[in-house]
Amino acid sequence: MSSEARERAIKNCMAVTKMIMDHKLAQPFNQPVDYVTLGIPQYPEIIKYPMDYGSVMRKLRSGEYETMEGWTVDMQLVLTNAKIFNPTDHPVHQWAQQIQVMFDKKLGQLNSKPEMAAFKHPPRVRRGPPMPEQEWQACRGVLRQMQQSPQAYPFLQPVDWKTLGIPDYPKIVKQPMDIGTVEKHLTSYLYSSLDEFAADMRLCFKNAKRYNLEGSDIHKMASDLEMQFESRWAEMIRTKGTKRPGEPLPDSSSQHQAPTGMMQDPGEHTVAPHSSSPTRDGGVSDDDRRKLGDKINMLSGAQLGQLIDLVKDECPKSYEKFSDEECEIDIDSLARRDFDRLLEFVEGSLRDAAG
Repeated sequence: MSSEARERAIKNCMAVTKMIMDHKLAQPFNQPVDYVTLGIPQYPEIIKYPMDYGSVMRKLRSGEYETMEGWTVDMQLVLTNAKIFNPTDHPVHQWAQQIQVMFDKKLGQLNSKPEMAAFKHPPRVRRGPPMPEQEWQACRGVLRQMQQSPQAYPFLQPVDWKTLGIPDYPKIVKQPMDIGTVEKHLTSYLYSSLDEFAADMRLCFKNAKRYNLEGSDIHKMASDLEMQFESRWAEMIRTKGTKRPGEPLPDSSSQHQAPTGMMQDPGEHTVAPHSSSPTRDGGVSDDDRRKLGDKINMLSGAQLGQLIDLVKDECPKSYEKFSDEECEIDIDSLARRDFDRLLEFVEGSLRDAAG
């Protein structure tokens, strides 16, 4: 992504920040809280990570934000702090709620702009060919055991630090990970090796133990689940993913091919390979579909955003949105005409990028 696109993305964030700062209800949030003058000496005891919009604008201008996510965290932190410190019937709390609605709307509009991809985390891409079938099955077996553990429930989904009222979480945990995300990566065939899968699993436990004090319930549960994982993982490594009870031994020479293209929309875009089965309607071969998937993986973040819009407009039956961050394009369901249209767009985008 060009530096010009990144500059435009940062200017968009600056425009949103200024628009909010200019709102009459935002005045208490535009500068650091002067708790001495205001007579609230308990403020720094309650608010461990103070933030204000003036500081956000300064950091934007000085280039301190590496990604849009960092900017978003600070913008949200201003409002979270205000709502934590002030009771619900306090005007400042109520003003923060109103600004929250405005910010959420503007954030949604920002995310729809293709150039914002230049200011977001890079896409999660597979580093090599997908791991062999036997190893994939072994990872899935370990993952299922972890999901079924009584200690697993706090780690099955991303930490919703806004709802939990812990605005310092993204300041402390720089690389969030959870078991649900590991499952998405595994089923989207983004892991090339056993080590990559294990590294993400261990990151779940590391983050939980880093944020939560030793002796706390979450810290203990993370430690217990980590021990379970390491024990099961060592056993699996010794047997190299041989069959589980009641299951046939997979063919170790086969390779995974995913049935659909999984994308993160509109921030992190990832696309998986496609399924291997007989030729479907319209004479589109599986080889053609796999080649399209490979070419989609070469698109930039902005081009992926445009592709998603094209699919939503021209072949909505092949598009499914799971959340604000994740959607799925089912390449296998594309008719010949739609397939050719997407292929033409992808190849044209790659030619344009090549100059």
